[in-house]
Amino acid sequence: MKFEKGINHPFYGKHLSEDHKRKISEANKGKIFSEEHCKHISETKNAKHFHLSKETKIKMSIMRKGKPKSEETKRRMSEASKGRVFSDESKKRMSESKRGKIPWNKGIPWPNEIRIKISGSQKGEKGSNYGKFHTDKWKKRQSEAFKGNKNPMFGKHHSEESKKIKSEFFSGSKNPNYGKKGSKAPMYGKHLSQEARLKISRALKGKPFSESHLKNVINHLKNIKIKKPTQPQKLLFEVIKSKFLDKEVIMECLIKTSGGDRFIDVAIPELKLGFEYDEPYWHQNKKKDQFRHNLIEAEGWELTHYSQVSEFC
Repeated sequence: MKFEKGINHPFYGKHLSEDHKRKISEANKGKIFSEEHCKHISETKNAKHFHLSKETKIKMSIMRKGKPKSEETKRRMSEASKGRVFSDESKKRMSESKRGKIPWNKGIPWPNEIRIKISGSQKGEKGSNYGKFHTDKWKKRQSEAFKGNKNPMFGKHHSEESKKIKSEFFSGSKNPNYGKKGSKAPMYGKHLSQEARLKISRALKGKPFSESHLKNVINHLKNIKIKKPTQPQKLLFEVIKSKFLDKEVIMECLIKTSGGDRFIDVAIPELKLGFEYDEPYWHQNKKKDQFRHNLIEAEGWELTHYSQVSEFC
């Protein structure tokens, strides 16, 4: 049966009443279609002639705008979308259709109620990545994908206003790690590698700090208890001083290295000689000690290590 278009269509200008729509809906509820019928519907929808025109889409969009969906409808839509996996072809087609278009929600902030709801749905065991870990291969691939000019922030810089907004947004109790101490702290039991420390040091070199940041650093340093030399270190100092009477001998001598500031227990700056007492308890990490040793020797110093008092007395 073929229907005419426009004014020749038998339903042109006519609308079904709400009562009529309800009756049709109730009549179709729970109705199960045969596999053949479902296949026929699928083929009809995928056919080229079935695609809606741009004008029709606009009409449908205007008609649906502002029309609230019932909780039952929302639940059904949610259930239908759960676990749905799109093919690569579908993803590509969806991507092409969105390219160059301005997102409908651009510039529209989410209400706090929605943010809290989303946050709660992803916490702990509810999170999609809970208990999962990225492989080294995946991490490397991600790193390569965003290196250099591939990074969306390449060559760009945040404005002072933007920095201030972000700082205020995460300051104090707004910070997710605020008040977390001991085992609750995110870095509890973790240590930065020497490579990571070097990277951070190089990144901060020559970087100007704000007055408020410098003030915080000064206040922090005031509260730090200065490390007092141990008895073996004092003894080492006296021994070296007695052997080099004509030279200046210094305790806790500051050395500038490529990996940051380092201190030598006892040093003779004029000769670039350093002497260290390595307390066994505090020097169990041989790799870390060797890294520190290499940094100091790279500056032209010659270090001598003692692990027992009897070695220099």
